[in-house]
Amino acid sequence: MQAQLYLINEFMKFTKLFFLKKSISKVALLLFVWNLFIPNAKANMESFIESTAEYFTQTWLETPGFEKINPPQIISLNPNSKILYGCRTGNNSKNIGGSAYCSFSNTIFLTNDQLKFFYEEKGKSGIAYLMAHEFAHAVQHAVFNELDNPAKELQADCIAGIFTSSMLNISRSEMLSLAQLSLHLGSDVHGTGSQRAYALLTGLGVLEGTCFDEDMKKLAKNKVNNKSVMRLLNSRTGLASIDIEKTPYPKTLLHVLNPI
Repeated sequence: MQAQLYLINEFMKFTKLFFLKKSISKVALLLFVWNLFIPNAKANMESFIESTAEYFTQTWLETPGFEKINPPQIISLNPNSKILYGCRTGNNSKNIGGSAYCSFSNTIFLTNDQLKFFYEEKGKSGIAYLMAHEFAHAVQHAVFNELDNPAKELQADCIAGIFTSSMLNISRSEMLSLAQLSLHLGSDVHGTGSQRAYALLTGLGVLEGTCFDEDMKKLAKNKVNNKSVMRLLNSRTGLASIDIEKTPYPKTLLHVLNPI
């Protein structure tokens, strides 16, 4: 392994000026080296993507009410790839800037740079989180969800928690790591980091509540059942105080189907 790292370092030195002269970013250089020198890491990541997709699809098909609904297909591609007609927009083409779900063709697009980022940051749990979030959008489309953002994105985080809660190769500590990751991924569209973490922990079964539309609308306004947990999440340092080992409120995809 040390010899491999030495070769990588020397190659980086040798090619640095060339890539800079060609105005290629550091990220592109790292991706090039990743693909060239670390085939095992790439193969492991691709293998886990396949097994995760299979697991999520099986979870989908085994849920009453979903078994007759086609699960989404999954395509991995390079960032900024253009999709022609496959994901209907105003001009019949769409640039895929990041991982996304396309309802028109029931397709999840996973961009290679995001997959690599999540894998390097959080390992398998990062990949599971990214894929589960996009699978969640497919679930929303299947049940004709009409939520607006950020409640819609928070619901996707909640559903992502359901998908990942029973994965045998994702540990409780990795689940906590997922929640910590979501704290740093807040936005006006997706909700604050603390709201995202709360939604994810709800889906994981750590917190009471459901992924129903009304619960997510309340969460978007910080109206939650467990105010003490929300205060811990807002502090960004209190997440370790939450007992991630206990899941007193287990969820299934049935907790997404809104009561009539």
